[in-house]
Amino acid sequence: MTRREERRALSAHSGACNTLLRHCTGARHERVRRRRHANLNRAFNDPPLSERDLRDWLTSGQRAPSGCNVQPWRVIVVTGAEKDTVVQLAGKTLMANPAGEKTDRPIYPKDLGEPYMERRRAVARQMYEKLGIAYDDKPARNAWMAQNFTFFGAPVGVFFVIDDDMGHGQWAHTGMYMQTLALLAEERGWGTCMQ
Repeated sequence: MTRREERRALSAHSGACNTLLRHCTGARHERVRRRRHANLNRAFNDPPLSERDLRDWLTSGQRAPSGCNVQPWRVIVVTGAEKDTVVQLAGKTLMANPAGEKTDRPIYPKDLGEPYMERRRAVARQMYEKLGIAYDDKPARNAWMAQNFTFFGAPVGVFFVIDDDMGHGQWAHTGMYMQTLALLAEERGWGTCMQ
C-alpha cells in the first residue's frame, strides 16, 4: 500500500469512527448533560430503592474500565436506619469540628491556581444563584453545604473505599467506576450527587 493509499484508508476509517461516535453518543450526551444539571439541584425525593435494584446497578457498573480488571474499589451502601446513623454521626462530627478533619488526601490542593479556582467559584455562583442564596451570604451557604452530610435527602448513601497502597491509576479506575454508576443511575431515572 502506498502512503497515499494509507492516508486515504486512515481518513475513511477516521470519518467512519466520527460518524459512529456521533450516532452512538446522542443519548449518552443527553445523560451527561442532565448529570451536569443534577449537580446544581442536589435534592432527592425518590422512594427507597430495592436491594435488588441496587445490586444490579452496582454489578452493572463493574463493567467500567479497570486496568487488568483489578477493580480496586470496595463499596459500602447504607439505607434506612443505617443511613440515619451515618447522618447522625456526621452531624455530630461536623458540629464538633466544622473545618473538618485533617487528611493527607485533600479534596483540592492547598494552593489551587488559575484557571481552576475561577472554575470552582463560577460553579459555586451558579449553584447558589439557582438556590436563591446570595453568594456573599456565608451562613446560608454553610447551611446548604451542611446538607452534604445528610446525603441531600437521598434514600441511599454510597461510600467508595480504596486501599492506601493503590496508586494513581487505581484511583482513576475507581473514578471511572463512580462515573459509570452515575450514568447508569441517570439511565434508570435515579440521580446522583458525588461528594
